[in-house]
Formats: sequence, structure tokens, C-alpha cells
Amino acid sequence: MKVTRRFRYGLRAVAAIATSPAPLSAARIAKEQDLSPKYLEAILGALRQAGLLEARRGPRGGYRLAREPASIRLFDIMAALGDGQGLVDCVRCPESCARAPCCATRPAWALAGERIRAVWEGITVADVVGGI
Repeated sequence: MKVTRRFRYGLRAVAAIATSPAPLSAARIAKEQDLSPKYLEAILGALRQAGLLEARRGPRGGYRLAREPASIRLFDIMAALGDGQGLVDCVRCPESCARAPCCATRPAWALAGERIRAVWEGITVADVVGGI
């Protein structure tokens, strides 16, 4: 599971939202985190669609967490952003590689992916904002 830019930015945005006493606008997050506003909007939209964020319009609007920080795992963010697919394609989709049925390394990739996923599932937003 490669740590993509999309995941890194999403986690930074979620951490900023988690530590704010009031909802944060996308513009403010983008400015404070030095992120592209347009790119950030797409990330925030995906996180909202996944039920991790809530958005409110208006002068006192912005984004806030839809759940407690301790109940949002890093893997939840990764999956919401489409990044939790695995280390190599053949583990998730064996038909993507003609060698998958006889590949000696495929089980190692599968095991490594499971262990990495377990790490992402074991860390919450509360851990991140608390300094782990």
C-alpha cells in the first residue's frame, strides 16, 4: 500500500479538522496546509461521501468530523480515497497477471499487504492528533 499524496493530504486535512473547535472551510485548510484548494475539495468530497466528514454551508459553515477521532482509523481514510488496494495488483486481482497462479512471491505480497493494512487499521485520528 503506497502512501499516496492524496492520502497524505487527506490525513493532514482530517487532523486539522479534528483539532479545530469550530468547522473549518476548505479554503482555510488549503491555506494553512499549503494545499491546492481544488485538489483538496476533491479529497474532502470523497471523505464526506464516505461518512467521515460532515459539511455545512454558510458563514459559520465548513467541515467537521462525522465521528469521534478515536473511531476513525487511518485505513478508513485510505479506503475512502481509494488508496487501500494493496501492494501489488495480482493479490487483489489475480487475472491481472498471467503468472499469478504459479508465482512463488504472490503469497509474500499478500501477507505483507495484510500486515501493513493491520497497521493502518490500528492507528486512529485520535492517535495522530495526540502525537501517537
